[in-house]
Amino acid sequence: MEKIIRRGDIFLIDFSPSRGSQQSGLRPGVVVQCDAMNATSTKTVLVCPFTSNLRRKDFYYNTSVRNTKGNGLKKECVILGDQLTVINTTQFKHRIGNLSESDMRFLNRALMTILELF
Repeated sequence: MEKIIRRGDIFLIDFSPSRGSQQSGLRPGVVVQCDAMNATSTKTVLVCPFTSNLRRKDFYYNTSVRNTKGNGLKKECVILGDQLTVINTTQFKHRIGNLSESDMRFLNRALMTILELF
């Protein structure tokens, strides 16, 4: 993939195939992997998928994100911190935007909680 990938970028990603309750299909995902790793020739990237199911925003490990011109989302969505996953870069379709600093801080806190990094 020739695209530059940065932490906080939101891409349209093909999450198929999936198993069980994993997110699947073509949907936005946010890159959570550090830029140092993104700059290497790795073919995989750590991401969290989005869902439009707003009931999921009530869980402490998820992050609600309102749609803005900057993030490219079509409607309010929820980042599923509990579905942190590795995606091959061939599954990335195109970049649609990036998270605001504020939304990234909320996501960072959620991930720190899930991974007990505090």
